[in-house]
Amino acid sequence: MGKLLIIDDAAPARKELINTLTADGGLEVFLQTLDGASCLMVLSDHVQAVGVLCCDLDMPLREDYQFHRIARANPSLMGVPVVMVTTEPDVNDVLKAFELGSTILFPNHPSSPSLHNAGTKCFT
Repeated sequence: MGKLLIIDDAAPARKELINTLTADGGLEVFLQTLDGASCLMVLSDHVQAVGVLCCDLDMPLREDYQFHRIARANPSLMGVPVVMVTTEPDVNDVLKAFELGSTILFPNHPSSPSLHNAGTKCFT
């Protein structure tokens, strides 16, 4: 099964994502980071261990977009699904996320059944 790397600046949101995406044992949490910059540092040492990236769309300083550009330029991450999660979707943000290579965007609450179902289907 896939190893999950969660990027979200809010601890409660990370906890919810972990609970939702690991509920059936299909995904294992590899690591959590607070922002795109710290995630890139982790990936530099552990890129082969990551099977799924789950990223908050609305992080401080819009690091999520910069992170996407850099992650998608890394050949080792080309096939790794990127799930963007947001509780307040904006059409422009959604379009930007897909332009930058998001695999899926969930414009709803991270603990929703649709996130769990899609997460386990897409990443196993």
